[in-house]
Amino acid sequence: MIDQLLQAYHDSPTSGHLGINKTWNKIRDRYFWPGMFKKIKHYVLSCTKCKQFKIDRTKPRGKLQPIEPPTGVLELMGLDFVGPVPQSSNGNKYILVCTDYLSRYAITQATSNCTAETAARFLVEKVILQYSVPKQLLTDRGTHFMSNVFEAIASRCGIHHITATTYHPQCNGLTERFNATLVDSIGTYVNQQQSDWDDYLPYATFAYNTSKQSTLQMEPFKLMYGRDPILPFDTPSHITKLSSVNDYYDQLVRFLQQAKSSAWYNIKQQQNVYKRIYDTGRQDLSPLKPGQLVFLKQMMVKNLRKFSPKYYGPFRVIRQLGRLNYEVKHINDGHIEKVHVSRIRIII
Repeated sequence: MIDQLLQAYHDSPTSGHLGINKTWNKIRDRYFWPGMFKKIKHYVLSCTKCKQFKIDRTKPRGKLQPIEPPTGVLELMGLDFVGPVPQSSNGNKYILVCTDYLSRYAITQATSNCTAETAARFLVEKVILQYSVPKQLLTDRGTHFMSNVFEAIASRCGIHHITATTYHPQCNGLTERFNATLVDSIGTYVNQQQSDWDDYLPYATFAYNTSKQSTLQMEPFKLMYGRDPILPFDTPSHITKLSSVNDYYDQLVRFLQQAKSSAWYNIKQQQNVYKRIYDTGRQDLSPLKPGQLVFLKQMMVKNLRKFSPKYYGPFRVIRQLGRLNYEVKHINDGHIEKVHVSRIRIII
């Protein structure tokens, strides 16, 4: 009898799958039984239709877990594809971006595709051969970075490949922020057809690398190379001559040691400030148990139709990965995803 009432006053078209209080108010005006509110609350919270179609108005679960800043350049770099963007006259539709997590120095290249082969070639020719081998490389879990060819190159070179969940940009936030800056900068110069953006890519990258970063209070170029950048329109200035190569080397070592320490401290301070802001009003998700059922939030919201479900699934939890990520398996087609807790909605 009670289950039938709950179905009628919550599930039926005339009841509209409304929330706990609205459902309770309708029923209490007409019926009563002991523990009524608790039963109604459990029923509404357990409704799979509500969980799939209704947007969660609270902040996503999971407090920020910043990446520990490295203590040297080339210790941690982020790699990402930007695009597709409007195709250029040269046939390019993507931008490959590699960013050093201490110096903020960026390396870019326009590409016609986003394949694993292109990513691997860029890593070797534009990063390793020009700057040496990075210790760690952070990417998302896109197929171009998870392929055998890319993994083989990284492994062969002794690079520790770290992957972030695809739809949680905070994991690779430095690269994401640079991408936005890069696109904005190029956009101010391109022609009306936007077909010459790749001509301006090297200039925009140089402009970024030679500009003082608010966090570092230093130019990425200076922290990477140990000297001030000379811009094309700079006026000639007096160059201090050192008595020997050893003097220059000693001075460079002292500068880089101090600069790296200062950069690490400044990055750490900024992370602490951002974490306090991000965590305000946000809760961690209670640990999920293997076998527990969940829905996942749809991330390509702009491509969804108005009445499409906001969550999809259900998925079964396989295991926890670190503090904020889970590996889950779709109960119907069996595909496995690695997801951040902010995308998870528990099915009671």
